Amino acid sequence: MSRILVIDDEPDLLHACAIGLGAFGHAVTTAETAAEGIAAARVSRPDAIVLDMGLPDRDGLDVCREIRSWSDAPIVVLSADGSEDRKVDALDQGADDYVTKPIGMRELDARLRASLRHRQVPEGPDEIDVGSLHFDMTHREVLRSGVRLDLTRKEFDFLALLVS
Repeated sequence: MSRILVIDDEPDLLHACAIGLGAFGHAVTTAETAAEGIAAARVSRPDAIVLDMGLPDRDGLDVCREIRSWSDAPIVVLSADGSEDRKVDALDQGADDYVTKPIGMRELDARLRASLRHRQVPEGPDEIDVGSLHFDMTHREVLRSGVRLDLTRKEFDFLALLVS
């Protein structure tokens, strides 16, 4: 079962995704704003994220860029804006896929499964301890004396390379 976070400001779409993706065996968490979505992504560490570009409190490109700075979870953009420029911008800012609304649940599920297949799977041990540092390779987290360090993706990759 994959953990999917859906960030969209349309309550009906969130409800449909929760039911539809849930029927495909996913555990779905939803958020209606960028702030809620970013917080949920940090707390729940989803396996994949479905992200709307037109959020009320922040542009979806900013949200994509921020999440990508510390997470390698696939991001599938689901947007009403089908312009080529917007698609290219989203993909350049870290999105893994871009689809336009409306979309069927079977297609969204297939796109999520495809994105998850391509997700980088860490090799070697799931956890490594080096002195006061604890590396959780699965969740890409580093704890120092039990306190989580706020690392960018590149910083984590660099430290993980040094200890593996």
